[in-house]
Amino acid sequence: MKSTAKIPWLFYALVVYVVLQFLWWEVLLTKQTRQLAEEQKNISALHFTDKNLLEENFKEIERKKNHQLWMHVGEGTVFLILLSLGVLKIYNTRKKENELIRLQNNFLLSVTHELKSPLASVKLQLQTMQKHKLDETIQNNLVQKALADNERLLRMIDNVLLASKAENESSILQLKKVNITQTINNLIEQSFSEHKQRIKLMNNSNLFIEADEQLLSIIFSNLIENAIKYSPENTPIEITGKQENNKTVISIADSGAGIPDNEKENVFTKFYRIGNEETRSAKGTGLGLYIVKNLVALHNAQISISDNKPKGTVFMLVFM
Repeated sequence: MKSTAKIPWLFYALVVYVVLQFLWWEVLLTKQTRQLAEEQKNISALHFTDKNLLEENFKEIERKKNHQLWMHVGEGTVFLILLSLGVLKIYNTRKKENELIRLQNNFLLSVTHELKSPLASVKLQLQTMQKHKLDETIQNNLVQKALADNERLLRMIDNVLLASKAENESSILQLKKVNITQTINNLIEQSFSEHKQRIKLMNNSNLFIEADEQLLSIIFSNLIENAIKYSPENTPIEITGKQENNKTVISIADSGAGIPDNEKENVFTKFYRIGNEETRSAKGTGLGLYIVKNLVALHNAQISISDNKPKGTVFMLVFM
């Protein structure tokens, strides 16, 4: 789908026409002011016989002419500045609208794919169990895959729902003392068990913060899923934590392609994903990191992105 909110050429033509018309009237006013001053001098020459008085009158006429010319220049400059600011405002507004439409189109494409893939997979697994007599091991394997696809669907739907209310809603927080290590370990066992061999969890079991445990799980779920999605299979994902100057610092590092410096802030934008949705192979809706950013902010915490060494990305969370 392509954006249809481009600024029409007629708008630019109208702006050029207005500017040219203004400049033309400015020239006419200047010419008229000069002609009027010359006529006043001619009239004064007929009425004044005293040379000194005539010169004084000519000086007054020149002063008024120059004042009038400067007034035209000043008013014209203000008009052009206001016109330029208005055009720039319209241009920026339309540019943002185009970008939002592009992001929304990407979101619709990605959501369609994200819904279709697991549903088709679950359907295939159920049909296989329905049509064939399978031994218990194969059947259990298909059930586990179906449950994993179902869990993926639920996470995506939760993300979509949460994105609609994540901004500026501190009332959704239910704070309590949470053991971060235990929370992440439970999350891995429940949602990422098929990847737990590659997830290296921090050893520090004494990291406690005041947080909403459910929202904290959503934060780490999105970050871990992001690390799995954008790093090669069987490469490690390292989760470390420490206490530093009365702050709790949690890092999630992967060995993927990394994020370009000019994209590091953009990835937290709603619906934003690097690249084009029609050619992108990685799964996702462009909501995960947006939700993370907002939920982290609700906890008065901070999140930042840096490059991993020798390659990859590190997401760092700092809880005050």
